[in-house]
Amino acid sequence: MAGLQKKNKIVMKRSVAAPNEDSFYQRSEEYTEKALEKKSVALGYTFDQTDYSNEIAAVTSVMSQYLSSLEYGTVDDLDSYYEEFTSALDDAGMDNLIAANQEQLNAFLGK
Repeated sequence: MAGLQKKNKIVMKRSVAAPNEDSFYQRSEEYTEKALEKKSVALGYTFDQTDYSNEIAAVTSVMSQYLSSLEYGTVDDLDSYYEEFTSALDDAGMDNLIAANQEQLNAFLGK
């Protein structure tokens, strides 16, 4: 048991010390630079929700009602519950939100 405890302490010590190694900061900078080279074409885009407050409220309500049960798997019949969830999203106007968002994104991209 003592060996296991010692091993766990060493592993914990290494994980706590890792960010303090000089190479960590250099690797972090390199990662950030590479990430910035591949900017999304949608960078700067924001969906204008002004005309869609009713749909957003309805979709938010549906998500609140169904999502935690789906995330935690606390339903007996997942297939029918998921079908009920997607149907409720359709009724709430999710397709309208997706279409409006796509239309605005296309305009932003000049399409």
